[in-house]
Amino acid sequence: MKTADKCSSCKGTGIYHKYKGVFEPEEIVPDKKCPSCYGSGFNNRYTDSLVCPYCGYDEEDSWETADESYNYECANCHKSFAFETEHTRTFTSRRVECLNGAPHRLGKRQDFEAYYYERCQDCGHSVRTPKVVGDTKGEG
Repeated sequence: MKTADKCSSCKGTGIYHKYKGVFEPEEIVPDKKCPSCYGSGFNNRYTDSLVCPYCGYDEEDSWETADESYNYECANCHKSFAFETEHTRTFTSRRVECLNGAPHRLGKRQDFEAYYYERCQDCGHSVRTPKVVGDTKGEG
């Protein structure tokens, strides 16, 4: 059984620790839950897998769960709890000069019965050229 790490903010107690300053001692507020772990004592926020807030069980196959907010039963302690999934979008961009006036970099010509077909290697633009009777160019 894999268990999640203890919450670093409350040191695994689930109780709110109010930090006053670098040289001043922290104040423990026993009637308030730790905002970092919602009082569970486990590192269960923004994790790569679903963590039970009761026993800390790390559900390694949690990618199989639904993609929204739902209730879930822990496979270890069998207590039910709520969870939310959060998605992060990332982007990759690249320069495509032919979209800015440069000529297309056409790939290998494909020979079909009535036309030739070429596709730009950068933007995907396709060029379809009809064959002329007596044309013997074939693949180029």
